Amino acid sequence: MTIVDHPASFGYSPATEYVFPLSRADLPVSAAGIAHRLGTDSATVTTSLDSRFAAIHSPEVRAFTSVFDGMAPYAFLMQDQRAWVVMKKRSSFDEATEYGNSILLPAVVADHAAWESAFEVSPRVVEFLNQFGGLTLIVPPGGFCASIPDQIMPICRDSFHGLGDWEPAIGMFYPGNGDIIIARQDGAAGLWQHELAPDGSSCDESSPQGAAILGIVDEMLKSLLPDTPRPPRPECCVADLGCDFVTAIQHEVGSALRHVSAR
Repeated sequence: MTIVDHPASFGYSPATEYVFPLSRADLPVSAAGIAHRLGTDSATVTTSLDSRFAAIHSPEVRAFTSVFDGMAPYAFLMQDQRAWVVMKKRSSFDEATEYGNSILLPAVVADHAAWESAFEVSPRVVEFLNQFGGLTLIVPPGGFCASIPDQIMPICRDSFHGLGDWEPAIGMFYPGNGDIIIARQDGAAGLWQHELAPDGSSCDESSPQGAAILGIVDEMLKSLLPDTPRPPRPECCVADLGCDFVTAIQHEVGSALRHVSAR
């Protein structure tokens, strides 16, 4: 059994990777519990995941599993009390696990059923987050960058200005550039574009800091473009992606992996 220690990243805790095949007797209690449920080698964990994915009710959510096509379970990764299955292409098994060659799949299925009635969320939103909430491309996991949130996160105009008629919505994927893929309650996907937000959280005109920042920007624009007025920001900064949120996130994850592998 190979054990790989990953240092702290983005201010988050260090992580430990246990590469298959595993010796259950040598695993810490937290990892041994996951191994007991899923298996100690790639083939057994594959069977466990196949059974887990086959039980998904929504066809759209089940279709998301295609992001793992060509990949196989390589290891368990533990950080604090959380666990992921490291999914990699077999051609990458000899490479260190890093951003671009792996997807970290949450090892434990969550239960957000209470939100379905409390927030009137689509059942497929809840099922998606139960299965894939916490999925990330970052090794070790850190923050929201390139990740699906592990909790249901209502998005409202108090914190995310410029939602327009997309409010209320659920934050579903954070590409890492400040934008957010959101899902409307019916599952439609939109992209909240932070640069277009009329009052971004860091540049809120109602706050002294925000007013100062926008004042500096205005002065720069006036000196560079004296005859050009400050462009108005749109009331709605959400781009309709024209698809279901599952398709949007699937595309985003696939694009990230292809972009890195093409370097």
